[in-house]
Amino acid sequence: MDYVCIDEVQDLTMRQIGLFKYVSHNVEEGFVFSGDPAQTIERGIDYKSEDVQQLFYNDFMQEIEGGGKISKICQLSLNFRTHSGILKLAQSVTDLLCHFFPLFCDVLSVHVASGAHYRSTCHVSTDVVLYNLFGSSPMKNQWRIVYKYMKGRKLLDNSFISRYPQFKPARHNILCSELKQLYVAVTRARQRLWICENNG
Repeated sequence: MDYVCIDEVQDLTMRQIGLFKYVSHNVEEGFVFSGDPAQTIERGIDYKSEDVQQLFYNDFMQEIEGGGKISKICQLSLNFRTHSGILKLAQSVTDLLCHFFPLFCDVLSVHVASGAHYRSTCHVSTDVVLYNLFGSSPMKNQWRIVYKYMKGRKLLDNSFISRYPQFKPARHNILCSELKQLYVAVTRARQRLWICENNG
């Protein structure tokens, strides 16, 4: 096989990615890896694009005479699937991810909407309803830890709640997974996103 394109690479472990070197021997120009680091929702997978680049260099390129050269990473920042409102919300979720979990986050450029006029091949709907997202979360009222972040960016007014838990990575590590799942849910919407919470 001359060329291999691996999409949704964020769902694979490094060992699984390493197996692709046996699929094609065209290491210099035969591989394209694409994925969204904020969509890593599989347990046990902590995807970062630099890790894939390092694996590719160490396991694939070292077998080439003369070492070879890795192509640069290209970021796709133009979104044809949805509009700017949904993209801004998705960006705010990735901002939270990068703030609380910088070691597990690729800092990417902001996506720009080009309109939801192309047909997508993934699970995307015109309308997406998130029902009891926060109420059914294992974090329950621990979501309040984001208030300090929001207050520091003047996203909350002064009359809003002033007491909130301090972020502790060991105690709040589930937040990383919850934010990634929220990001995936938000980015499934093309036109409208409905968030409904039943506090009863």
